[in-house]
Amino acid sequence: MDPKLAARRRIVVALIILVVFVGIGIAFKKLVFPALEEKRVEETGTKTHYKTNVRIGMDSFSGYAVLRSPHFRDQLGRSEIGVQGIDDKADYTGRMKALQKGDLDMAVFTIDTDIINGTEIKEFPGTILFLIDESFGADGIVAFKSGVASASDLNRADAKIIAKPNSPSETLARHLIANMLPNLASQNWLVKATDMDDVLERMKKADQSEPNAYVLWEPELSKALALEGVVPIYDTSHVSGVIVDVLLVNRKYLQDQSAIVKTVTSSYFRALHFYGTADGGMAKLVMDDAKLNGDTLTDVQAKKIADGIKWKNTMENYAQFGLLSAAELHGLPTMREMIVGISQFLVKTGKLKTNPKEGKETDLYFDEVLKSMNQSNFHPGQTQDEVVRGVANLPELTDAQWKTLLKVGDMDAKSISFARGRAEIEIQGKRDVADVANRLKAWPTYYLSIIGHTRGDGDPAANLALALARAKNVSDELVALGVSPTRIKTSAELLKTQSGTAQSVTFTLSQRPY
Repeated sequence: MDPKLAARRRIVVALIILVVFVGIGIAFKKLVFPALEEKRVEETGTKTHYKTNVRIGMDSFSGYAVLRSPHFRDQLGRSEIGVQGIDDKADYTGRMKALQKGDLDMAVFTIDTDIINGTEIKEFPGTILFLIDESFGADGIVAFKSGVASASDLNRADAKIIAKPNSPSETLARHLIANMLPNLASQNWLVKATDMDDVLERMKKADQSEPNAYVLWEPELSKALALEGVVPIYDTSHVSGVIVDVLLVNRKYLQDQSAIVKTVTSSYFRALHFYGTADGGMAKLVMDDAKLNGDTLTDVQAKKIADGIKWKNTMENYAQFGLLSAAELHGLPTMREMIVGISQFLVKTGKLKTNPKEGKETDLYFDEVLKSMNQSNFHPGQTQDEVVRGVANLPELTDAQWKTLLKVGDMDAKSISFARGRAEIEIQGKRDVADVANRLKAWPTYYLSIIGHTRGDGDPAANLALALARAKNVSDELVALGVSPTRIKTSAELLKTQSGTAQSVTFTLSQRPY
C-alpha cells in the first residue's frame, strides 16, 4: 500500500475516533451528568408528593402573576395539590379547545374572549369561577396628535385601528366604536397585528398625519406614549366592566373535583392578600413575575403596570357575583350586567351575530364556590379588612372647569326625540334614556354634556328655552336612574335643519385633562 495513502487512512481513523470520543463526552455532559445530578438532588432533598396536579392555561400578562406565584403554590401544596401553568402565548382559541378536550382543568380568559371563543366552537366548556382582575389603564388606544387628536377624529370611514385580533385589544377598540364611532362600525377598520411589538413597530413607521389609532397593553403602551407627538385617546382607566379577566374551570372537572376547585379558589385569594399586603405590594410581585418570562422591569415600570391592574379581592367577587346587597356594589356592575353589556357591543360591531346566551347569561358563571366561602365568612389574612372599591362620584365642576374638559367623543345613542314644541319625554324616549343610563356605567370617569335642540325658525329665545327644557328633563330622568348630577351639564342649541334631529337631545362625553 502506498505509504502516503496509509498515512491518510490513519489520520482519518484517528479523527473518527476523536469525534466519537468528543460525542460521548458531550452526551455525558448534557445527558448523563445532569441525570445523575438530578437523581442526587432527589435523594438528598425532601420529596413532594402531590395527590393531583391542576393544569391552568394562561399567558404572560402581569395580571395573572398571583397564579404563577410561589405563595399560591405553597398554599396549594399544603393540601397536596400541585399547579402547572401552561403559557399558550395568548392563543385564546387554542386555550378554549384545550379546556373543551380536558387538556386543561382551568383557564384564564377575559369575559369577551370567553364569549367569542365559546361561540366559535359552539360550546362553553368552562364556567367562570371568580374574577381575577380588571384592566385599569393597562390597555389603551393611542395615536399621533397630528392625525387623531381625540377619539371623535376616528369617526370617519377611512380611519384604521391597528390591534391584535381576537384579543382584549380588539375588544377595547370595538367598545369605542360601538359607543362613539358610528361611521366606523360597518367599515373594514381593523388592521391585524401579530403582537404588541408588531403594533409598536407599525406605529414608529407610520405616516403621523393618517387617521390611525393603535391599541396596546403594558409595557408597550408606555413605550408608545413616550414617542414624540403621541397622545392617549381611550384607555381602560376610564371604563368599567369591559376588559375583565376571569378564571374558568372545566365543567366536568368542577363536578368531579369540587373540593380541589374550592381549595384552588381559597388559596388564590390568600395569595392575593399576601402579596397585596407584603412589602413592595403587587409591584414587587409584577417585577418578580416578569423575570420568569426573561423580562427585566425597573421599580417605576413595575409600579406603573401594577397601578394599571385592579386585582379583584374577595369582597369584590362576593359583590359582583350578586352575593351582597345592591348597595354594597357601590356602583360596580354585576357579572350578569358585564356579560350583557359586552355581548351588546360585540353584536353591534359585527363580532357576534347574536348574544349566544341571550336571557341565559347566568349559564356562563358559577357562584356556589364563592357563596359557600361567603356563608362561612371566609376572608384571607387575620383581619376582615377588604373593601369593595366602587365607583366614586365625580366632583362637581365650575363653568370654568367644564370648559377645560377634553372631548372624548359624541355618544352614539339614540337621540331622545320629542313632539314638536314639547319638552316632555315620551314612553320610547324614557326607554332610550334608560339605555343611556346603563351604558354610562361603563364610563365612571366621563362627564356628560346634554345638548337640547330645536329648529332655528321662529322666536330664538323661545326656541332656546324649549331646547334647554328638553335637556334638563333628560338630565332629571338620568339622575332618577342613578346617574350622579355632578357629572351632567345641560345646554341648548338651535339647528337649521328641519329633520328630526332638531327635535332631539344629543350627548357628548368629556374627561379631565391627563
